Amino acid sequence: MASNKLIYIEDDQILGNLITQALAGYGFEVDFRTTLNGLHESLASILPDLLILDIEVNNQNCLDILPAIRSQYPQLPVIIASSHTDGTEIIRSYDTGANLYIKKPYDITELVFQIRSLLQQTEKQTAAIWTISTYQVDTTKHHLIGPNKRIEKLSPKEFQVLQKLYSNKGQVVARKQLLEEIWGNDLSEESLNNIISQLRKKFRLDECIHIQTYPCIGYQLDF
Repeated sequence: MASNKLIYIEDDQILGNLITQALAGYGFEVDFRTTLNGLHESLASILPDLLILDIEVNNQNCLDILPAIRSQYPQLPVIIASSHTDGTEIIRSYDTGANLYIKKPYDITELVFQIRSLLQQTEKQTAAIWTISTYQVDTTKHHLIGPNKRIEKLSPKEFQVLQKLYSNKGQVVARKQLLEEIWGNDLSEESLNNIISQLRKKFRLDECIHIQTYPCIGYQLDF
């Protein structure tokens, strides 16, 4: 089983080394750094399972960049570990996208417990999210989230058709099957054509996503 990957940012080198070693002892793969510089590039290359941030890192404040991180990685759990006791900063931590605020000094077992708890929650949430190239589908709310972060609501029929195509990615789904399983008959040809047309429009921002038509046979989703 692969280790969970963490990015941990703390400008106190001694404390950071101690926490990194302790987390490694619990089986985590930790990328420890003392600066926010290059964080966006590291997030893209490492794709961590969780991010741990101090509020003040050298002369920078992580809460200034957290909204951008949250926007780009909406499912990434973020823990703020800081010595700030000011309620305003704690509230701001949550407002800018943190999942949890832990006050220093903290016990390593508490940190590990909270990390594992957040990772378990993320696994459950991820199960409800489909990734279709640069798009995401929230299967609970039936929201389509585009690469530009715009959210569109899928109609019930759009979601049902997409669900059939997604679960059979790379395979042809018969028109007859879609009509009978979603509409309850095979007499709604025009409605199915309209749904396919609407789905293509909704995925128009990504040229890698194709809904192929096989005349008189069915449709195939590729991405």
